[in-house]
Amino acid sequence: MQIAVPTSIQNLEPELRRFVEAMVVKLRMNRHKGKWEGLDLRTILGLLRAEVDELNAAIESGNQVEMLLEAADVANFAMIAAAIAINGETDGPGPRPGSPGTFAVRARPRPGYVRDGETGEEIPDPYESRFDPPSVEPDMDRKSRHG
Repeated sequence: MQIAVPTSIQNLEPELRRFVEAMVVKLRMNRHKGKWEGLDLRTILGLLRAEVDELNAAIESGNQVEMLLEAADVANFAMIAAAIAINGETDGPGPRPGSPGTFAVRARPRPGYVRDGETGEEIPDPYESRFDPPSVEPDMDRKSRHG
């Protein structure tokens, strides 16, 4: 799997890579549990809350490896919750897909677009430039500009 990191957030690539790799490690460690078919959103949200509690405990312990792995668990359960909601398997809280005030959402908008938070429509990403802006040298201080 390759993830394209936009130029505007390229400086976050090391942290993103480390975090995604931790998510994959935790998924591999728990693969014996199977996928989440048959689990409803309410159950997953309960498991997510338990993972947040484990993350809090890891933070309090000061163990950086545990912090990373528990944060990855939280992210994995959030991903599972999103997958269940997108697939319409929402037996838990929240509106069911197709009910008034909801809309169908493609899992991922086209490159260079984001979803409007109210309508769900794809709109051009205002923060994503279609080209890299030219680099700008920092201004020299006033003294050197004005002699």
